[in-house]
Amino acid sequence: MRLTLSISSFKRGAAAVLTAALALGGIYVHSRVVDPQDINSDKSTFFDRKNYDVLFFGTSHVGRTIIPPQLYRDYGITSYNLGTNGQELYLTYYILRDAVRYHKPRLAVLDVYSCRLDYPDEDEATERARFHSIFDNFPLSRNKARAANVLCGSDNKKNELLVPYSVYHNRWKACAFPFRRLWNEHAFSDKNQSSGFQPQFTIAKDVEAYESMRRISPEEYLADEDTDGIAYIRRFVTFCTESGIQPLLVYLPPASGVLQQREANSIRRIAADMQVPYYNFLPDEARIIDSRTDFQNCRIGEENPERDSMDNGNCHLNLSGAQKMTDCLGSILRRDFALPDHRGGRDSAAWEADYEKYRTFIHSKISNINNLDILLMACSFEGLHTTLYTAPGMEFDDVQQRLIDQLEGRIAVIREYDGYARVIVTDERTGSIVADTSF
Repeated sequence: MRLTLSISSFKRGAAAVLTAALALGGIYVHSRVVDPQDINSDKSTFFDRKNYDVLFFGTSHVGRTIIPPQLYRDYGITSYNLGTNGQELYLTYYILRDAVRYHKPRLAVLDVYSCRLDYPDEDEATERARFHSIFDNFPLSRNKARAANVLCGSDNKKNELLVPYSVYHNRWKACAFPFRRLWNEHAFSDKNQSSGFQPQFTIAKDVEAYESMRRISPEEYLADEDTDGIAYIRRFVTFCTESGIQPLLVYLPPASGVLQQREANSIRRIAADMQVPYYNFLPDEARIIDSRTDFQNCRIGEENPERDSMDNGNCHLNLSGAQKMTDCLGSILRRDFALPDHRGGRDSAAWEADYEKYRTFIHSKISNINNLDILLMACSFEGLHTTLYTAPGMEFDDVQQRLIDQLEGRIAVIREYDGYARVIVTDERTGSIVADTSF
C-alpha cells in the first residue's frame, strides 16, 4: 500500500512539473513570436561571455556609425555598440548602469548628440517605444525600474515597460513573419551579427542643403546649457569615474544643422570643466566622409533666429561612411588610450568567429542589392573585388564616379556590355561570387 501511494504521489508530482514546464514553455514561445524587436534593436549577443574593452552608447548616430567587428579586425579592439534609435541621454545613463553589471569596460564612449533636450521631449508613445527598443534587451532590475520611473509615474504604465510581454501578448494579427521565424535555423529570431552595429544600404541624393549649411565658429554655444541632457552627461561621467571606467565623450558626424554644431561646442567647454576627454568630429568631417557617397539620409534643420533655435534636422551615415568613421575613431583609440590588441591572443578565436559572422552577413546584404549606386557603395567592404561591365558609351554621373574612385585598386571597369551595366563582386579571400547583378 505504501509503495502504491509513493508511485501515485510521484506520478502526480511528475505531472505537475510537466504541466508547469509546458505552460512556461508555451509562454516563452508565445512571447518570442509576438515580440516586435527588430534586428537593429537586438543586442542579445552583448550578453555572451566576453570581455569588451570598449562600450559605445548613444542614438542612431552611434548605432549606424561605429562597427565593432571592424575595430577588432583593424586594431584588435574588443567592443560592443549599444546605440539605438532615439536613445535619449537619460536612457543612456541607465543603460550604462545595467551594461556594466555584465561587462565592465576599460572605456565607455558616449556620443552627446541631442544634449540640448529636456525629458521627456516627445509624445509618450514615442518615448515608450524608445525605452522598449533598448531596455527589452535587459532583464528586469532595480536600475531598469528607475529608468521606467523617470519616464512615467503610473504603476500600470511602468509595469508595461518592465514586463514587455504584457504589452505584446495580443499581437497575433501582426505576427505572420515571426511565426515563420519560429521554425527556422535562427531559433525564433534573427540576431544582429554586427555586435550592435546597424549597417545602412542607401545613398542620400539630396545633400545640397548639407553642403551649403552655415558652419559656425567654435565660440557659438547653446543658449541654454542647463538641460536634462547635459545633466545626464555629467551623471554618466561621474558613474564611470567612480566605477573605475574611463569616460570618453564624442560628437559624431554628420552635422544636421547649426544647432548640432552649437551642441558640440557647448560640450567642449563642459568636458573641459569635468576634465574628461572629448572629440568633436564635426569641424573635420569633410576630411573623413564624402557627403555625395557616404550619407544614408540627409535632413538639415533650418535656423530660426527668433527662437535662437532651429527645426531639428537629422543625417546618418551609410555603410561606406560608417567604415570611414570607424577607422578614424579606431586610430584615435589606438593612439590616445592604452587599449590592448587582442588579435592573436587567448580569446582571439571567438572574436575572429564573430568577424566571420559579420562578414557573411554583409555579403548576404550585398547579394540582394538591385541598385547600381548602392551596390558600388557596398563594395567598399573589405576583401571584395568588383568588376563593372558597362555599355561602351555609358557616362558615369558624379556620385558613380566618386564611388568608383574610392574602390581604386579593387575595381575593373570593362566597357563591352550589351546592356546598361553588370556588376560581379568577388570575395578575394575565397574566390567565390558574392553578387552578380545586371541593371
